[in-house]
Amino acid sequence: MTVSTLHHVTDALIAMLDAALPASVAVGDGEAPGKAGQAHTYPYVVVYSIAGGGPSGDAAHPAAMAETVYQVSSVSDERWEAEWAAGLVRQAVLGRTAGTGAFVRPIDGYTVNGGAKTLTGDDGLVVWHRGFDSGGGLIQEGRLSNVADRYVLSVAPHTA
Repeated sequence: MTVSTLHHVTDALIAMLDAALPASVAVGDGEAPGKAGQAHTYPYVVVYSIAGGGPSGDAAHPAAMAETVYQVSSVSDERWEAEWAAGLVRQAVLGRTAGTGAFVRPIDGYTVNGGAKTLTGDDGLVVWHRGFDSGGGLIQEGRLSNVADRYVLSVAPHTA
């Protein structure tokens, strides 16, 4: 696995959140969703790939697995709405089924140039574990409320 393939994990995380969240909660890729200079519709979330994580393979294959760290900021002009959106994101990323303990929302699909892709089919990667790194708590910035939570995704080559 190389750093050049890890951007697909970011694409897949954004696609999963976009599908999991209500249509009224837009998802941005490193910036607020929508066109620059136009007013935003609240709430919205922004996904950032941030420093942290790194290779976590064994001595023979140090880059065989990697941990990637993401911050997902939930933003609104209403405090309760930012906290509500952050709760929806936590459930989408970390939610598991009662019976098998499998993640409710797989992080495996994204779109490039209008064509659907999957991590396991096109990149040979699979997100095999997810963790809550830290909760940023509520941050008031002027009239906006922001909840910035961090997640760690563990990625490994897909084996059939």
